[in-house]
Amino acid sequence: MTSAKQFTILFIATYLIQTVSLSSPDDRSGSCVLNFTSYPYQPTGECISDVKLKINVWDSWTTNLCCRNVLTTLSRALAIHAFTTQGGVFVSDVEWNSCTGPFVRQNSVSADTCGFDGLYYGSSNCSSVNLATIKQDKEYQQALNNCSLFGNSSSPLSFDDACDHCTSSMKELKQHLWDQYHQKNDDNKTENSICGCSSSYFGCSREN
Repeated sequence: MTSAKQFTILFIATYLIQTVSLSSPDDRSGSCVLNFTSYPYQPTGECISDVKLKINVWDSWTTNLCCRNVLTTLSRALAIHAFTTQGGVFVSDVEWNSCTGPFVRQNSVSADTCGFDGLYYGSSNCSSVNLATIKQDKEYQQALNNCSLFGNSSSPLSFDDACDHCTSSMKELKQHLWDQYHQKNDDNKTENSICGCSSSYFGCSREN
C-alpha cells in the first residue's frame, strides 16, 4: 500500500513539474520575465513539414527550419530586458527556465526544442557581460553607429551597403567579445554561439 501511495505522489509531482516547464514564455499570465508584447513570436509554416531541414542561424546555431523565428523573438525580448534593466543581457537560469516553454501561437516550438536552452546568465563567459560594461568598448559604438544607418533617410548608403556595414560591425563585436572573454582552456562548445548572440543583443538594445 505504501509503495502504491509513493508511486501516486511521484506521478503527481512529475506531472506538476512537466506542467510548469511547459508554460508559454509569451503568456502574460505566466512567470517569464521577458516582454514579448512589442515583438511577438511569428509562426512559420515549415513546422508542419515532415522534412526537418537544418539551417544555421546567425552563423552561430544549427537548428531546423521550423525554429528560424525563435531565436529572433527571444533576442528581441532579451534586448528589451537588457535595455530596461541596464544590466546583463541574459537572465538568470531560474528566470530563463520560465521562458523555455512552447510559444502560445505555435506550441510545437520552444527555446528548449530548438536548441536555444543555454541563453542564460552564467552558461558561458560571454553570457556574463552586461550592457554598462560593453558600452565603453569602441567595437560596440561602431556597431551601433553602422547599424543605425538602417531606415535613416539621411544616410548616403543604399540598403545593401548599410546591411554590409552593420553585419561586418556585428561580426567584429562578436570577435571582440570572444577575444576578451573566452578562455583557451575552456571546453564550453557553446561559447562562440553565446558570444554571437551577445553581440546581436547589444546591437538590438539601442533601438528599443
